Amino acid sequence: MEQKPDRPLKLEAKALRLAGKLLDICFKDAKIKKNGEEEAKRILTQGTALKKFREIVKAQKGNNNISSDTIKLSPHKIEINSLKSGKIRDINNYNLNTIAKVLGAPKDKCAGIYLLKKLDEIVEKKEPMFLLYSTDKYSLKEAEITLKNFPIYEIES
Repeated sequence: MEQKPDRPLKLEAKALRLAGKLLDICFKDAKIKKNGEEEAKRILTQGTALKKFREIVKAQKGNNNISSDTIKLSPHKIEINSLKSGKIRDINNYNLNTIAKVLGAPKDKCAGIYLLKKLDEIVEKKEPMFLLYSTDKYSLKEAEITLKNFPIYEIES
């Protein structure tokens, strides 16, 4: 929502398509002649979505000045490197979510995964791909082991 230059544009495009489809349904029911995806993009680029997000955070008694730069990560982390060279063809969101839960998210507010690589990027063997964070060192080790059966990236040689 912050519209930073290094944001994941493919993820943004997918989110806009989904939001657009939902808005199209609402507009059709309300007999409003607007394009849902165009409206979703306007709401995002004009900062309306970020403003509403911050209102929701405030209503839930959270820090409404939160930004991607102020999120605190656990000092306990593990860097995960690529097992092979190639092009990133897919990011498995189910596996990503599973690993995040093993790390302790969402209960552990300092737990999570920081992706260093995006779709269609070329990676070299042993190059850092992502970082795992957790306040619990045992959860970190368990997540690292779980990755063997739940890989996050699909790399095509």
